[in-house]
Amino acid sequence: MSKQLNDYKFIRIIKWGIYYIFRSFVKLEHVLYFKFKAKKKKKIKRLFATTGCISLINALAIIAEIGDFENYEDTLIIETGKGRKTFLEQQKEIASVHKFKVIEEVGLSSGVIAVLHNQYAFDEVYALNHLGFINTLLPLYTKAKIILTDEGFGSLIDYNISHINNIEKFKTHKYLGKVDILAKEKLEKYTFEQVNMNKFKKICSSLSKKYPITYINNPDDKYILYCSIYWETTGTTRENFAQVQSETLNNLINAGYKILYKPHPRDNDNFGYDKNPNVQFIDTKFPVELYEFDIVALVGVCCGTTITYPHFWGIPGFSNLSDKLKKEENFYSDAIKNTLTDIHRIIYKYSPSYEYLLQLDVKNTSKEELKKQIKNYYEEFLNSKPLLSENYSYNN
Repeated sequence: MSKQLNDYKFIRIIKWGIYYIFRSFVKLEHVLYFKFKAKKKKKIKRLFATTGCISLINALAIIAEIGDFENYEDTLIIETGKGRKTFLEQQKEIASVHKFKVIEEVGLSSGVIAVLHNQYAFDEVYALNHLGFINTLLPLYTKAKIILTDEGFGSLIDYNISHINNIEKFKTHKYLGKVDILAKEKLEKYTFEQVNMNKFKKICSSLSKKYPITYINNPDDKYILYCSIYWETTGTTRENFAQVQSETLNNLINAGYKILYKPHPRDNDNFGYDKNPNVQFIDTKFPVELYEFDIVALVGVCCGTTITYPHFWGIPGFSNLSDKLKKEENFYSDAIKNTLTDIHRIIYKYSPSYEYLLQLDVKNTSKEELKKQIKNYYEEFLNSKPLLSENYSYNN
């Protein structure tokens, strides 16, 4: 894999240095833009700051819901993280659903790219409710309408947004009808609107037809869709994660399930499962939420998809949150450690253990009957859970 500029530490330091030096100028330009912009009706300039994948599809669904396209001029920022050229190309394919005037990509913070490219003229800013966006991007736009969005339930954690005074609303999903937001006081202070599910699914349907997934689908096989994650987000070592993942998959295979393995879009590691006859790889770097599969359940290790995929498609999602994954490494800051802990706790509270699937008589039960048993158990589990904002056992 070829080196990218942002892989070099001194390049990152230089870019961050430019950000800290010039961010005040961008803030001033933004204020002056509002003070002197022409009074006659012009296109409303919007910024959509995303990390690609689900956050990008959410942004597209919001754009489709608002409509009135001729009255807007839209800029898109994609924070690629460690994603490389292929990842970015596929995000641009998703973004092609809408006609953006500008598409920027960045391996650092979106706030850095905004300063480097002197992007100050925005009337509305749609950005993720995440620390990086809150602390580096949103303070640049003190006059714009700020709408916070999500890239999954991790964006519903209680980040400190008290220093952002121009937040108009949250535009998010209420995952599984249960996962709204961690802090109840946020519901009382801010307006929350759900992303239009029909618009979201229409975009997914269009993209999934354009980029279909092909796999051997024996109608009698009981498939588990296993969603892998970027191991660094578990807060443990690669070796620990690989061991837990291997145990999880082997237990499911021994119980009688077949595995559809979906790698994480940012990851190129298949952990050797491409040689296992009971495992088929899903050949796509697009978010798995784009696709509806004929499966009995979805399983993940510390994976947020066990909540998001069931929300979009009604397929039960199960998790393995092994004690072996509780060793957090020193290279994480306290803020990131706390975020990972919150995410794992939400998964634990709203996604049942995959061990239930191992208790079923998989080999001697028809596929449809197995689906029914799993669905009934999953619905009973969810019905017993309160809203996240009211889940006192979680908050305590």
